[in-house]
Amino acid sequence: MSDDDTTFTPPPLPILTQKQQQDYDSLCIEMGLKADPRAQRRSTEPPNKKARANRSRYSAGPRSAWDRVMSTAKYARRAVNPHLQLVSVMTRGAIKHWGAIHEEDNANALSAAEIRQQNEQVKQFDKILKNLRDLSTVFQYMYLESADDDKSAWITILTLMHKDAVQVRANDTSRLKTKHEYFLPNDRTDVLYPPLRNASIKTDRDLKHPMLRHLILPPHHRRNLPPLEFRQPDPNAPSPVLSSEGRLLMEMIASGSLLLTVNDFPSAFYEEGSFDPEDEANGLFRGYLMERVMRHIWTSPDSAFVAFRKGLRKDCNANLHRQYVVTPEMVGYVACQVRTMLSNEDWREIDGEFDYEELFKLVVQLLRPDEATPARVRQWAEDTLNWFQEKTFGNYSADETEDESTEDVPAVFTRILQQRAD
Repeated sequence: MSDDDTTFTPPPLPILTQKQQQDYDSLCIEMGLKADPRAQRRSTEPPNKKARANRSRYSAGPRSAWDRVMSTAKYARRAVNPHLQLVSVMTRGAIKHWGAIHEEDNANALSAAEIRQQNEQVKQFDKILKNLRDLSTVFQYMYLESADDDKSAWITILTLMHKDAVQVRANDTSRLKTKHEYFLPNDRTDVLYPPLRNASIKTDRDLKHPMLRHLILPPHHRRNLPPLEFRQPDPNAPSPVLSSEGRLLMEMIASGSLLLTVNDFPSAFYEEGSFDPEDEANGLFRGYLMERVMRHIWTSPDSAFVAFRKGLRKDCNANLHRQYVVTPEMVGYVACQVRTMLSNEDWREIDGEFDYEELFKLVVQLLRPDEATPARVRQWAEDTLNWFQEKTFGNYSADETEDESTEDVPAVFTRILQQRAD
């Protein structure tokens, strides 16, 4: 009870429009919480296999509420935070914006770190809610009605979204694992030797591979090795002469004593030949592997080697998530995937001494500097994001009229508003 012994009352439920009620019902049907009234009718009709085969999340017209929710779950990992705990984030954001549904115990004051964490979760919630678009009120309704139902639609949908979010990161990692050609500056003339196995186990990568080690090593180590040439070595050629630093480096690699941490950005993050020890931001995040993985994820694997030209594939993730502007979080996600491609392990939170969660945070921090950051760094961050934008989306601009909101608003209403706004 509170100090004045008043009875706690949760906030009232929002009133749903007809369309919002339809979306709510369809989501509950998908989750098995309501019976499908169309099931009986479908059971008495002849099956239309062709219609089902042609239907997909990319079909013309608005996608179903369920498809949009699951798309947002994937978006949360790709463009908000790859380590995001979706249930906690959605719960914290809901409490902040829609009110608590149970009386909270405020006896123990939060630490500064806990307050920062909660504030960050609210920011993440806001991004997820924005991606949900017109379904946000439906989610508010689900959250508030869960006050009286432990097995509510709210808990169920968050659980399923979390499952989808976790799976999409694993799927991206798995698909990138086989894209060996991405490692080659010129995929038509260059050769990766020895070739990598197309297997689930990646023991032939990392520092063990004579070519990939150049890409995973930080530039200050890599410069102690002979220049990297992507061609099959000549067995009759003499062994390259190493400096004392190079010999020491190879000894540490052979013994397993060389430990790479989040402070050791892989050379693959840099534009080839751009590293300057006096200006470590020069060329950072502009490596060809970063560029290709960004396009692989957002505009399709088919476009990985080609900078944006005109249109986007209908089935690309940019269209799926309605995301056409490169953000620091998207670059952070790509950086983690690139590092994982080079590693002999699949993505995990900690890989030896390497912390992927810290890597993501560091990339975002660098690309979203605050006002206290020197102007030159802020300009670099802006230029880097603009570079990614040009390489990934060019001058593409999504038509806002393609918003998937399906509220019952006649097109003429929208046209009149637009015409009178001029």
